[in-house]
Amino acid sequence: MKDKTAIINTAHKYASKGQTDKAIAEWEKLLDERKDGNIHNTIGDLYLRKGTEGEAIESFEKAAEIFRKDGFYPKAIAIYKKILNIAPNNVDALIALARLNAEKGLTGNAIENYYRAAEIYNRDGLTEKATVIVEKMMQLSPTDVSTRSRIAYLYFRIGLREKAANEYASIAATYLEKNDYEKAQEFYDKAMEYDPENLSALIGLSNLAGELKNTDKAFQYLETAMSYNPDNKEVLLSYAMLAIKFNKTGDAKKALIKVAGADPSDIRARKLLGTLYLNEGLLEIAWEELLPYIDDALNKEKWSEAHEILHKFKDLYPVATNQRLLHICKAQGDDNAISHELKELAGLYENEGSNEDALQLYKEALELNHDDSAASDKIKELEILLGISEPPVETVSEERSAAEDNVTAAPGPEEEVSIPQEATTTEMHMVIERNTIPAEPENTGVPSRAQPTMSVEEFAAKKAEADFYAQQGLESEAIKIYETLASAFPANEEIAGKLRSLKSPGIQTNGTSIEKTREETAGSPSGADDDLRALFEKFENNEEGTVDYETHYTTGLEFKQKGLIDEAIKELQIAAGDEEKKQRNSTMLALCYMEKGAYQLAIAEFNKIIDAMTPSDSTYLHVKYELANAHMNNKDYGRALELFSEVREYNPEFKDVSAKVDSLKVQILQTQQEMPKPKKDRVSYI
Repeated sequence: MKDKTAIINTAHKYASKGQTDKAIAEWEKLLDERKDGNIHNTIGDLYLRKGTEGEAIESFEKAAEIFRKDGFYPKAIAIYKKILNIAPNNVDALIALARLNAEKGLTGNAIENYYRAAEIYNRDGLTEKATVIVEKMMQLSPTDVSTRSRIAYLYFRIGLREKAANEYASIAATYLEKNDYEKAQEFYDKAMEYDPENLSALIGLSNLAGELKNTDKAFQYLETAMSYNPDNKEVLLSYAMLAIKFNKTGDAKKALIKVAGADPSDIRARKLLGTLYLNEGLLEIAWEELLPYIDDALNKEKWSEAHEILHKFKDLYPVATNQRLLHICKAQGDDNAISHELKELAGLYENEGSNEDALQLYKEALELNHDDSAASDKIKELEILLGISEPPVETVSEERSAAEDNVTAAPGPEEEVSIPQEATTTEMHMVIERNTIPAEPENTGVPSRAQPTMSVEEFAAKKAEADFYAQQGLESEAIKIYETLASAFPANEEIAGKLRSLKSPGIQTNGTSIEKTREETAGSPSGADDDLRALFEKFENNEEGTVDYETHYTTGLEFKQKGLIDEAIKELQIAAGDEEKKQRNSTMLALCYMEKGAYQLAIAEFNKIIDAMTPSDSTYLHVKYELANAHMNNKDYGRALELFSEVREYNPEFKDVSAKVDSLKVQILQTQQEMPKPKKDRVSYI
């Protein structure tokens, strides 16, 4: 091991005699055993005395780096300052000193060091390195206006005019948020001075003009921005929001459709577009646009925002909305609300025939409240329907007896059996079964019931379609369907009676007038309320020869929401005469036809709409999709496949069009459609 003391003494002797090289050689002997910042510093001083600045700086850098790693920041800073005294433009020392100052929290000193380094790089033509240094400055002080102004100027000096303008525009936006309009104007003007086509500055100037109530100028700035870059998403969104603010909904819609078309994942555009459709009463299209925003709000736990929008679609999409409302209730931990939503959603599943899902939800409700008798009763009922448990013997006996009484009291040939609008799904099945299944023979000990060739659901759907055709005066179409039903259920006197009525001359079958509808609904518990009757009176008070299409459209929507589809259709047929809003009104009419099950009429209406459109229209795919749905429901599978394929060609991600195409291909390939199977979850004791 070397004698450190002897080496140091020898080095000092050489140094005192001016023998610098020998002194350096002695000090370097100590570096063979360990790295020491003080020794490197001493060697650097000797090189500096000798006049070799390069070697001195190299030794000082080694010393500073050792001090920095060992945590001796003050010593490291002092060494770097020593280097800068020797070479003021030493970029490496400036950057190293900036890092040390930043680590110590001396942000101002660090920014000053970086600023000098960036200027040196720029002077030497090293633009890329200068830009990196400017970015480091930005990270150190992202909100300080003074620093950001210097950064913007550096960008300009480097030659990055667009970045300089963006930075000035960003500073201006900060002042605009503080309502300091004068400062905001000053920095926006600087941005425009450096880059006259800067989009951020133009958008900001538009916002500033809007705050100052200068509407024309606000639109002018954005129109200028769009002339420079017509596809820029931020410009289009800003223009749409300004247009909405000043009720230019048509212009807003065009801009938003462009954004949504280019980037379907843009939640902001989808929300604004969906809100516009919602205000126009186009609920189906609005739902499609707003659903991504709703789900995004749920993911971000913005419960109130999602809740507010969901309630607007409860009537149209009850299952989808209730599923999400249940999610909100569970997230918020409100047991009463959770129980309510569980049972409401379970009831919807029941109506759809999804009894297993309904049973699970009722069980969840009972877990929350073991005293919930309603949930308990529903669980027992569904378990019996699903065959999970057996009904009590006395209950079966009583229900069979009641059923036999119903058979005895079945309506005569001249009586019509109608299903009340408010009837539950179970009640509807009981009414239909009572009129479609012949009584059991009395002379045998074993019941021998003829099995219908059509399910209860299919019977109800076809009967509703035939009834509607009869009301619309389409006797031949109605007769065809009634004959099909009569063939399947020859004992059904209601169907036989309707056939006799249609085939007898002189009987009116083309629907009822508004006056008759008003008389019927006034005395019916399921009819229109006072508000709707007031609308009828409004029609009667209109001047002769004029048609208030908007009022007829509004009334049609009112009827539709109340489930009065026939009345809704009559109003919308009148509203469809409005040439200015023909597409909107006719679309709603076609959707009512769909809801009624009158698919041929829906097809005709959708064809009229789409014939007047081009593929570039915002709702073109929506209409074509619904037309395809109508053909599919009408069992025109070939035409439906053709239309869905066209939609998929335009936009493969549109709704569930790919699944529809695949499903229809399978359907068409089947040589024979399977006969409908009886529902296992429906029990009748007739």
